[in-house]
Amino acid sequence: MRSCQQTRERLSEWLDNETSAADATEIHQHLRNCPQCQQEWESLQSLDRDLKATLQLDGVDERISTIRRVAQDQLKSRRTGFDTISRRVALLAALAAAILVALFVFRGLDHTTADGKAGLGESIEPMIVARLVKATGDVQVMNPGNQHWDSIQPSTLVSLEKGARLRTDDSVLCELQTVDDGKIRVDRSCEVVFRDQSEIELIRGKIWCLAPEKNSLDIEINSSASPNIPIATMTCPSGSEFQCGVQDDVASCQSLSPTNSKTEMWVGSTACSVGPGESVSIDSKQNVQRNPESESTKIWQLPLLAIHSPIDDELRLVMQKLLAPIGMTKAMHFNEQQIRALGPAGAIPLLAYAATESDASHLNLRRTAVSLARDLADESAIDLLTKLASDPDASISKQAAETLNRIARDQ
Repeated sequence: MRSCQQTRERLSEWLDNETSAADATEIHQHLRNCPQCQQEWESLQSLDRDLKATLQLDGVDERISTIRRVAQDQLKSRRTGFDTISRRVALLAALAAAILVALFVFRGLDHTTADGKAGLGESIEPMIVARLVKATGDVQVMNPGNQHWDSIQPSTLVSLEKGARLRTDDSVLCELQTVDDGKIRVDRSCEVVFRDQSEIELIRGKIWCLAPEKNSLDIEINSSASPNIPIATMTCPSGSEFQCGVQDDVASCQSLSPTNSKTEMWVGSTACSVGPGESVSIDSKQNVQRNPESESTKIWQLPLLAIHSPIDDELRLVMQKLLAPIGMTKAMHFNEQQIRALGPAGAIPLLAYAATESDASHLNLRRTAVSLARDLADESAIDLLTKLASDPDASISKQAAETLNRIARDQ
């Protein structure tokens, strides 16, 4: 076990992601049991954030980052023997020098060379890593260099820069697409950071991801109590569909497709395998629990899947799997409870499915969908209910008309 002095001497390296997995695990464990070192760690993080904020200059972020790395590399060889104050002073001095150099570069932003091309001060375009595809309401975005959240309407085409943060409130879902065609769906009350197009940090909540065909997606799952100390990390293999979440400092990884490649969830240097169709949960003390995956896993996504009109095959297939067992077994009553828990937002995908499913063999599923939506629907479902009120099936048309009458009375 490392001493406090040894741990503190490695904190700067850990902050820069320069420690090995084994060292990171030891430091993490020491911080969990040592309030003094935890306070030192939090103070160092605060200092680093303040310095980064100071260094935000439009057009020269990349140059500053390079200078900062060089300055820190020069400090590495002298870290041993520095006490906490000395390390801070040295880092401040190095970064102050970086600011001066960056300001010098910044002055040249408008200068051009003799051939008319941009010179040394040429501005650098931000690196775009993902785009907002759709959302059920306004989402909050904070791009690098900003200290405030911007509210983005679901109809707005938004590009996310490398390092951008995104969060949703307790009523909003959203879907994003990475620049290499990966898909990310974000649940309610969730916050993520796009470190790169293939690297995502999950701070709180739950996300679903479909990795692109040629690249994998790395997911870092963090603790809400200690945001910079990951509980676990995992890789979503190329072409695979996974769901990751964190709640009460318990990280979960769910392999949603039987065709998924096998992957691993890492806690420090310890690996835990995750097979196709399997759900694995692990807490900050490395207690592991395995469960079979259930069809109800994607219920939270239904309002998001129903946004497009006509509905796509994904929603149709999900609805068929969810509705088929309802009323058949007591065990599958869970599906109905979960759908009802969505409230009025859950009525839209149910009615959209009932209004667009054309396969005669799925008539009972359509009836089940309208029956479930009858108690959930509000004025937002009037258009779909109006269409269903003239449905050829007498049971469906009757339930839709009764629901329209109930909504009219409630208004």
